[in-house]
Amino acid sequence: MFGNYTVVEAEGSDFSQIFIASKSTLLPELLEKGLNVEFVGVSIMKVKGGKVYPQLNMGDIMVKYCKNKVLLPEPLVQKLLYGREITVRERYYFTNGLLISTRGEFLGFVNLDRTKNGTRIIPEKEIGWYLRSGG
Repeated sequence: MFGNYTVVEAEGSDFSQIFIASKSTLLPELLEKGLNVEFVGVSIMKVKGGKVYPQLNMGDIMVKYCKNKVLLPEPLVQKLLYGREITVRERYYFTNGLLISTRGEFLGFVNLDRTKNGTRIIPEKEIGWYLRSGG
């Protein structure tokens, strides 16, 4: 899966980030020289307090492999992208999943909670989060 990429951890004082970068970059040579790399490639995970948090870019990778996908009509997707929880009649049998578009594009990470009459879908981090939070 990551055969064409270099995976790098950049440690910070508050948290660390995991990046992927194309092997065609000069990154391996820079790391061999002992240079302190602050930011390289694409951030895919954040590590803070011993917990790992996938970043939105990781979702683009996961959508190819993850089976826990939530596909909803556009009006419901829009509510989730604005950070609102929704309840649907469908029953999902997983608690964490990927929100995807009708074209199969990754839109966000969601948590699912089964209710008496369906499933409550809670946006964890989705593409609208970045705009609301400023990154």
